[in-house]
Amino acid sequence: MLRAKAAEAWRLLQRPLVVEEAGLELAAMNGFPGPLVKWMLDAIGPAGIARTASALGDARATARCFLLWTDGAREVMGEGATHGVLVAPRGSGGFGWDPVFLPDGETLTYGELAGADKDRLSHRGRAWRDLMAKLT
Repeated sequence: MLRAKAAEAWRLLQRPLVVEEAGLELAAMNGFPGPLVKWMLDAIGPAGIARTASALGDARATARCFLLWTDGAREVMGEGATHGVLVAPRGSGGFGWDPVFLPDGETLTYGELAGADKDRLSHRGRAWRDLMAKLT
């Protein structure tokens, strides 16, 4: 899916680019919804996702991001993951499921973190650092 997205973007833009695929993997649902999390958010909201995981008996989750850079001839993939648990919504920052995702070892949800702190911990920040290391 990511490669198809990159190929279509390259076809349209004809310049180096980065495409992203990110999502939230629930342990209680064997990794679902992953990148389909937006549909789940639209249906039940972030609090509903947290309640679902809790009702299934396992609030563990992994935020995962894949980035694919291409110049039309070469592809480089970056990946980042942050493990954590789902909690009742806290914080108004970020978007989507940020208020219910609490990274392991932290006291603030993604929705409560700001700027550099979130970049340091987040799956996206980790994916960007991984991609940049592979490109340099």
